[in-house]
Amino acid sequence: FMARAVGYLSTDAVVMTLEEASGIHRVAFREGGIWGIGGEHHEHSDHDDEHHDHDEHDDHKKHSDEDHGHDSDEHDEHQHAAKEHDDHDGHGHEDDHDDHDGHEGHDHHDHGEFDPHIWLDPGNARRIVEVVADQLSALNPDHAETYRNNARATIKRINEAEASIRTQLSSVQKSRFIVFHDAYRYFEDAFELESFGSFTVEPTRLPSAKRLSELMEAITDHNVVCVFSEPQFKPDLVETVIEQTDARTGVLDPLGAGLDQGPDAWFMIMQNLADSFAGCLKS
Repeated sequence: FMARAVGYLSTDAVVMTLEEASGIHRVAFREGGIWGIGGEHHEHSDHDDEHHDHDEHDDHKKHSDEDHGHDSDEHDEHQHAAKEHDDHDGHGHEDDHDDHDGHEGHDHHDHGEFDPHIWLDPGNARRIVEVVADQLSALNPDHAETYRNNARATIKRINEAEASIRTQLSSVQKSRFIVFHDAYRYFEDAFELESFGSFTVEPTRLPSAKRLSELMEAITDHNVVCVFSEPQFKPDLVETVIEQTDARTGVLDPLGAGLDQGPDAWFMIMQNLADSFAGCLKS
């Protein structure tokens, strides 16, 4: 994300790669298709030597009382990322649609090893606030106190949002669902949701007829409650897959493509995801 936007920055600008920052928890992509209960859902989490395990997210909460700064710049990345995703819309490789059967197990090669949607993990969001604040304080020490105050307030809001969403989703944690592409694992792991599979890992690459058949079979045989599409891509495939089943449809947007830029963007993205999951997965 942001590679295109960074290219327009001044040569004097400091570029931070948040995905590689110390303390950021990362997970690997799962292969597209059905991973199911007890499958790949919890098996491919990985870290650099300096990355924390996801179970250590509670440790981040204690930082809310420490002196770190904050700026809302990290929220802008969602808007630029959304634009880059929008640029892909309509460019799915329909001509290659029937050629994918031989590549069903290798979707993750298109995206790289790790899922870049790190902000969907509240623990990572707290760490992003800390990292950005530290960098801003180093670049502009005269305003370090302002950054520290903003950081404390923002981390407090993140903690409150996480607790609220956890309560909201507690009743649907065992409800199975399928997503359009594998972009939600950070959110799923943070709130203990039971994703059952995805259409694809690469959202610009259409799934094969074989995969669609597997998804339809899984919905019927494994009581999949909801199949989610995304606003950046046409929902036709989702509608096809749920035909003649009892599954519902919903929409998930990990980028906040339609949201206004600003310091509330992350909170709106997370709450919108929570509302979508809760609404579609309810009994």
